[in-house]
Amino acid sequence: MNKNNIIEIGHGDRQLVSSFLDFTKTVFSWSNFSEWYSHGFWPAEYIPHSIIIDGKIASNVSITKMEQIARFKSMMKISMNLPNGVLQSIK
Repeated sequence: MNKNNIIEIGHGDRQLVSSFLDFTKTVFSWSNFSEWYSHGFWPAEYIPHSIIIDGKIASNVSITKMEQIARFKSMMKISMNLPNGVLQSIK
């Protein structure tokens, strides 16, 4: 892991996932993302982007890629997930 960087965390990268799960414990005291991860609920469409400072995650924004169907038309969307909730869905 780089000392200072902005990174995308793939769900298969054990070191970054571990750091991400430690970070979520400090942000979301009401939830245990470790259980969520261990039960396979981290789909490939969920992609955290984190700022690393001195080897630790200092901030995070995650996106979820999804398909939305409206009026029989399929559209690809991205939902941005911030620590205080979902910001918005964008094309």
